[in-house]
Amino acid sequence: MSKQPRVWEPKLYPGHKDKHSRDQRWRVQYEDPTTFLRRTKGGFKRKADASAWREDFLAQTRQNNWTDPAQGAVTFHKLAEEWLASRHFPKQRTANDLRQMLLTATRPDSLPETFGRVPVGDVTYQAVRNWLKTYKATKSATTVRNNFYALRTVLDYAVDTRRISENPARQGDLRKRKALPSPKRVSDAQDDRYHLTAQQVGAIAQSLPQPYDTYALLVASTGMRPGEACGLRVRDVDLDQGTVSVRQVISQGRREDSPKNDHSIRTVTLDDAVLAALRTYLRDHLTRALAWFTAHPDQSHPGDALPLFVGVGVGRANGKSDLDRLDYKKPLQHGVFYGKHWRRACAQANVPTSVTFYDLRHFHISRQVALLGQEGALTLAEIQQRAGHASKVMTLDRYTHAQKQDHAAQRRALNASAILPPPVSNVLALDRMAR
Repeated sequence: MSKQPRVWEPKLYPGHKDKHSRDQRWRVQYEDPTTFLRRTKGGFKRKADASAWREDFLAQTRQNNWTDPAQGAVTFHKLAEEWLASRHFPKQRTANDLRQMLLTATRPDSLPETFGRVPVGDVTYQAVRNWLKTYKATKSATTVRNNFYALRTVLDYAVDTRRISENPARQGDLRKRKALPSPKRVSDAQDDRYHLTAQQVGAIAQSLPQPYDTYALLVASTGMRPGEACGLRVRDVDLDQGTVSVRQVISQGRREDSPKNDHSIRTVTLDDAVLAALRTYLRDHLTRALAWFTAHPDQSHPGDALPLFVGVGVGRANGKSDLDRLDYKKPLQHGVFYGKHWRRACAQANVPTSVTFYDLRHFHISRQVALLGQEGALTLAEIQQRAGHASKVMTLDRYTHAQKQDHAAQRRALNASAILPPPVSNVLALDRMAR
């Protein structure tokens, strides 16, 4: 029979007996189950808390799953860094998203701001529950679920590495799915989206300064994701064929060799109007780039690897336009463009500022889906390939909208494919009966 460690009754710290109860602190002495050396767990404000810790210690040692309290002193931030370093992510995008959620987010209710400096041993069920309640009030269901699952996974890692004995994010009602908000069904969420018209898209593009007008126009006419458009290089544009090839993306400021999925690597055909606009833009873009690299001899011209859309240099504008501040050695950062120009352009175009840049992709694909079956329209397979979707189901689920029902039009469509011929009526009109 294996030896069981001993644990003594809680005692006050020496000299605390004569202090006021609010200043008293209690401690528990116990034998470390691994070394059987005497140790102390202290700092309890109440004897009841110290007794509860003692009972928990006894229960854990009986089940052979005791966790050293000292190991729980590591902060959540340090533990999250350790967990990320221990993991391999097939896509850098996934690692970037998790790093942002766990380490770099700065909003007051974010995980880093809420738990980052807290010892993991002090993260309680109630603290997780309170954070979840606050977070649900301001964030979408998908964002809440993603952040909660990231938090829970890091705390699972804390259990696995014996930092804590139990994951507080798996206790009580947090074990049940109903504790988390449910995302809207895809069809409902897309129907709630603001649907741009061609005139509004044109007005937004005209309200944007160069070169962002071309950037927005290209996304609206191809359905590219913003990161895909930012990742384009000059060599990806084939003016003779009238196509643009998507090969890389820019995600959180970093160039990634693989887009969202294998289907995202594709070649997209341009319409004549956008092709003409892109031809003019490329001519001016290459001229400006040559002048910039001439003025910066310490930088080498990348040739046709030059980013199609480039970022803005650091420092104050000092009255210069963005066109005069372009930095041709780095690609466009979508977040910088979005924060500075997008909502202002929407306001100037009399478009609700709730409209996002991603709605330009939605505008293009849903417009093509709406034309399905009409003469000269793209096929569903072509739209799927153009969007970079893994399946046709994704294309239809996200970009088919149930607008106000036109029952007369639906009846005409059903009559055209009816199995039985329309019935012959034997009811005479009243005017004919009167004769």
